[in-house]
Order: sequence, then C-alpha cells, then structure tokens
Amino acid sequence: MIENGQVTFQELVAAVRSQERIWVRIGAALKEKTWTVLAFDAVALAQPPDWEERTWKYPGVVFYAFVENGQNIADWLETGKVIFGNLEVALPDLPLDNPNATIQAYGLASRQSWDSYMPLTWPATSYTLPRSGGGSYVPTEMLIAEGAPSFLGFLDAATAFLGLATGVTGIISQLPSSSIRTQDRTGRISSVVIHPTKVEVHLEGETLSGLTLELAGQVPGPQVRLQDRARCQTVELPTPDGLGAQAWVVLKTAATCVDRKFLNWQYSSPDPGVEIIEEPVSMIEALVAAGEGPQIEFKRQAPETRDERKKVCRTLAAFANDHGGHLLFGVDDDGQIVGINTDHDGRTLKDTVTHWIADLIDPHLDFSLDILWHEHGLRVLHVEVQEGTSPPYGVDPANPHYYIRRGATTFPASADDVRTMVRTRLA
Repeated sequence: MIENGQVTFQELVAAVRSQERIWVRIGAALKEKTWTVLAFDAVALAQPPDWEERTWKYPGVVFYAFVENGQNIADWLETGKVIFGNLEVALPDLPLDNPNATIQAYGLASRQSWDSYMPLTWPATSYTLPRSGGGSYVPTEMLIAEGAPSFLGFLDAATAFLGLATGVTGIISQLPSSSIRTQDRTGRISSVVIHPTKVEVHLEGETLSGLTLELAGQVPGPQVRLQDRARCQTVELPTPDGLGAQAWVVLKTAATCVDRKFLNWQYSSPDPGVEIIEEPVSMIEALVAAGEGPQIEFKRQAPETRDERKKVCRTLAAFANDHGGHLLFGVDDDGQIVGINTDHDGRTLKDTVTHWIADLIDPHLDFSLDILWHEHGLRVLHVEVQEGTSPPYGVDPANPHYYIRRGATTFPASADDVRTMVRTRLA
C-alpha cells in the first residue's frame, strides 16, 4: 500500500521477520579493524530487476548479494551484526537499545524511482535505516582483485554492484541510505495507454477483485470496481472530452492507494509504462475530410425500420461488390459530426446492426464495427466493409437485388455489371 509514515524499529524487525525470502545486497569495508556495512539494500517478496547472486572480494572491501530468510535478517537487525561464515560485519547506527525508535517509511508506486536504487516492478514500502558507516566514511582506494572487476573506488564499485541510478552525470556523490523494501503483490498498474477518448489500463495482481480503478485529476473521472478474479485484467476508462489536467490513474481499496500512475503532470514526464495513442480521432477526421465518395458514406443516424435498413444495406453491398468502403453513422451529408445515441460502449447498437446486416445481405459480408469517440462526447458508429471475395452481394436474400457505387451514389447494378462481378469471382 502506498502510504508514507513512521514505524518503530521493533515493528520493522517484526515485518522483516515475517518475510519468507529477501534479496540482499551488501557492501562492507574494514574500518578501524572492524568490518562495517556501508551499503545495504534488502528487497522482500520478489526478486529485484537485474539482481544476481555474486561476491566481489578486495583487500579491505567486500560485496555480497544473496537470498536470505526474514528470520535471519531480523536477527541481524536486533544484534547489529551480519554473519557471513566466519566473517562478522557490523550494522552500525541501529537503535539497538531503543526498540521504539522511529523509522521512516515511504510508499512507492510500481516502477517508481527512489533515492538511487533501481525501481521495483511492484508497489513497495521502503524503510530507511540510519545512514550506515557512522557518517560519511567511504574508502577511496582503488579496488583491484583476482576474479572481481576493478574500480577506482568504493563508490564506483557500489554503484555497479547495487545497480544504483547515476543520472546524467554517470556518477554518485554519496551512498544512498540503507533500506529495506517490502513489495506488495495485491495489485499493480502494469501499463497505461492513453487514447484520445479513453484510457486503457492493464492490471496485474493476486487480489484484484474488490479493488477500484479510478481516473483522478483536477476534474473527477470515472471509477470502476473490479469484479473479475483474473490475475491480469484490462479496463477502459472513457474520456470523451479528452484527458483532463493533472490526470492520474489510481488503483485503490477503501481509503488506501494500492498503486498509481501519473499521466500528464505539468512539470514532469508521464510515469514509466504510460503510452499516448492518437489514431482513433485521426481516423474520423480523415474519413470526414475525404467526404462522401465511392468508398465513403455518411448517415445521420442508424436506421430503425426494415425498409431504411435495406437502403443502408444497398450501399454496404455495393462497397463489397467493388473495393470495400466505410459507412459512418452519426455524420451529416455535409460532414458535420452530430453523433449517435447509444449505450456507453455501443455494444447493443453494434449487435443490432450486425444482426440486420447478416439478415439482409447475401452472401455474408466481411465487415467490422467500432464506436469512435469524438470531442464533446460525440460517438460515431464506423462500419468498415472489405472488398468481397464472392461477388455479387445482394440485398434481401429471398429476392436479391444487386448494387454498385458510382461517385457518392448507390445505383442498381445492370445485367452487365452482375456478369462482370461473376467473371471477377471466377477469374
């Protein structure tokens, strides 16, 4: 859960003890004849990206990466000592005599950068330990040893071993605070695709059912309560007027944030995993701009009577008898987009239109239907007909009549036209 706050040192130890597996990376140096931890990164629940088990040993410096159970790491915190075989390494600055000392906790969204550590793939809580090493002590000697990579100093080695982010400079000026990060696999927003009229959100998690997905921002957006128990889900949040200012997507339960993604904040780029797509609106605009013609037809509204539907099917059949075409319901003859009345996703209207097209045209067309959103919440039903592979296509199977397209008008096909279609099919 993404929440900032404080816990006691005793509560942190208990939280660590409850973890089954923890991925640990440690950098230590010999300081005044005592081995002391200078860099400590522990991640629970899932393996961090780019983590690998390994050991680098240099004169007076060691780096270890290994998997340990929470019980042992909790013991290290309580004693202030890490044991590697015969090597005992001190964990300095821990409040061993004050179990009620406060430890700062920070809630992290999935793939959120924190300090210099590489982002994790799941939401997490990061507990910041007192800065290790009793201050700013860092060895500056060159690190060279058999079987280990060479570095100019401890900072360079720690950067490579812990996978620290260096920014544009390529270097870090000091070690990050030692941290313990516990991930939460309840749910995460794995990716977001921003379309002009909707936001498509991809979710993963072990307990998505019962959570709520919300599009938040300066203007409140839609919310969807998840009912499906599937571990991977896709949810579409409508934005008929486009994406509002300072928009973000939040996965939540009750009053708690499980995960979030910022989409269009004023002074920052979208969060990792956010993609912007502009194709749907450009498709409407391109078709309307082209105007009615041999392959494009506009209708103000969807037909309701059988005779009206037959007239529409004449155009659809004519498209199939030639090179295919597009029919837009919700557009006037002059190209003005007026929209259609339909349910939210247009499923009922699409099912109805699909049924009467299949009922009135023979043989069956190869066609598709989509609801395209335009600005101000206007919706257009787009019917795309592919060039037919079995012409001629007729309207009213009991007494079929055939049609062709000339310019922006549909005409009855002549006998010669029909014979040409048949020859084309048989060729």
